[in-house]
Amino acid sequence: MRSVPRSLKMHVWRVASTATTTRFDVGPSGRTLTFESSGRLEPHPCTVRNPGAKARSDVTVRASDSAAGGTVVGTGTRSQQPGVTGCAWRVSTSRSGVTPWNPPTAAADGAGPLGAVHDTVLGVAAAAHSAVGSTRINGSADNAAALAATDRRMNRCMASDRNDLARGGAVSGFSDTYADPMDLTDLRIFIEPQQGASYDDILTVAASAERLGFGAFFRSDHYLKMGDVTGLPGPSDAWITLAGLARDTSTIRLGTLVTAATFRLPGPLAIAVAGVDQMSGGRVELGLGAGWYETEHSAYGIPFPDLRTRFDRLEEQLAIVTGLWNTAAGDTYSFDGHHYVVADSPALPKPAQVGGPPIIVGGHGPRRTPELAARFASEFNVGFSPVETFTEQRGRVIAACEAIDRDPATMKWSAALVACAAVDDAGVVRRAGAIGRDPDELRRNGAAGTVDETAATLRRWIDAGADRIYLQILDLADLEHLDVLATEVAPRLM
Repeated sequence: MRSVPRSLKMHVWRVASTATTTRFDVGPSGRTLTFESSGRLEPHPCTVRNPGAKARSDVTVRASDSAAGGTVVGTGTRSQQPGVTGCAWRVSTSRSGVTPWNPPTAAADGAGPLGAVHDTVLGVAAAAHSAVGSTRINGSADNAAALAATDRRMNRCMASDRNDLARGGAVSGFSDTYADPMDLTDLRIFIEPQQGASYDDILTVAASAERLGFGAFFRSDHYLKMGDVTGLPGPSDAWITLAGLARDTSTIRLGTLVTAATFRLPGPLAIAVAGVDQMSGGRVELGLGAGWYETEHSAYGIPFPDLRTRFDRLEEQLAIVTGLWNTAAGDTYSFDGHHYVVADSPALPKPAQVGGPPIIVGGHGPRRTPELAARFASEFNVGFSPVETFTEQRGRVIAACEAIDRDPATMKWSAALVACAAVDDAGVVRRAGAIGRDPDELRRNGAAGTVDETAATLRRWIDAGADRIYLQILDLADLEHLDVLATEVAPRLM
C-alpha cells in the first residue's frame, strides 16, 4: 500500500464492497464532511493477469456536512459502460452560490478498471470541494487550484500503479491516501542563531514570519557557531529564547529543531517546555535528538558520551518527558532507567496542550531513530538530504510504526532545506552570495532558484510524502526573502 499522509484522505473500496462511507475532517474546528458512496464497481481485475478487462461502475456519492446539521449538501454520480474508454463525474450541490467542478475524463490517464477506480476517487474529491464551496479544506480556499493539484497527484499515482502492474504487482483491494496541496501554513521558518543573532534579531524574523502567515518559527539548539562566521554576539539558550517569543508573538507555532538530549536533564526539560507552552497558549513543539556536535560540548563543559550512550539517554528522556506530561492530575510518575531515575514525581507543571507539545524526532539512523520516532514522535523530520534519503527513512519509520501496531497515518512527515529563492536569477546569485553558497549547489541541495524553480523543488518533496517543509533562513537581515517565499513561492504549491 502506498500512502501519502496528508489530511484529505480518500479510500478506494475493495473488490467485494457495495457501499462505503468516508469522512473528512475539515480544518481545526472539528467540522466533518461525510461521503456515503453506494453502487458497484465490477469487475475489478486490477492485475496484469487480466489487463484488457473493462469495468462497469454506477456509483453515487452523497456529501453531508456536520456544519449544516448533517444534511446532504452535494451529490456526485459516475457511470462507465463496459468497453467504453473514459468516464465523467457529474457533481451538483444544494448550497447556493457553489459552482460544481467536473473533472476531466480518465481516458487520457488509462481507461479500464485502474483508471475507473482512481477517477472514482477523484469524483469523491470533487464532491468534497463542491459541497463546501469556498470553505477552506486543509488550508486551501481555491477550489479550482486545489482540485487541479489533486488531479495532478492522482495522475502520478495512476502512473505509479501502472508501473507496479508492469512489474507483476497488483493494486486490487487497496486503500490509498492522496496529497492535497501544501500551503503557507505548511511552510515553517527555521533559523540558526548560533551563527550570530541577538534576541532582537530573532524576534524580528519570528514576527515577520507570523505576519506573513507561515505555520511555525523554529530555531536550532546549539551553543557554538559552525564554519567561518564570528558568531557574535554569541549563543543564546533555545528555551529562554522561545519563552521570550511565546510572549512577543501571538499565533505562530514555536519549537526547536532539535534540542540535544545532552544539554538538559529530562525532568527540568519537561518543566521548561511545559512552561513555555503555557506562556505561548499552547503553541510549542519539541524537537529532541541525541546531540552530535562534540566541539560545542567541550567548549561549554557539557559531557559528550559515545553514540550508543547518547541514544540510550535520548530514549529515556523521551520516555520521561512524555510520561510526566501524560500523568493524570493528582497521580505521581516514576521511572527506573539505566541513566535516569524518577521517583514519585508530581509530574507538574502540565503543558497547555493536552498530552503535551508534539514531539519531533529526526535523523538518518536505520534502526533506533525510526523505532524512537514510532514510539514517541508526532512528526518525523529528515534534514538537508536528498529526497531519496527522505523516502528511504520514511519507509523505515512506517515499518517501525507497523511493528508496534501504530497507524503510520498518525505521523507527520517533514524535511528541512536551505532556502534561497528570488524572483529572478540575479536575485538568486545575490542571496546565495550573502550566505557564502554557490547558487547551483543550492539548487541541487536546497529549496533554491527562481520562485518557479523553488516551487518545483518543494513539489517534489510534497509528492514524496512531506507534510511540511522547514525553510532554513541563513541571512536574518534579508526580511524580503520571507516575503518572496510567502507571496511568490507558496501560492505556486496550490
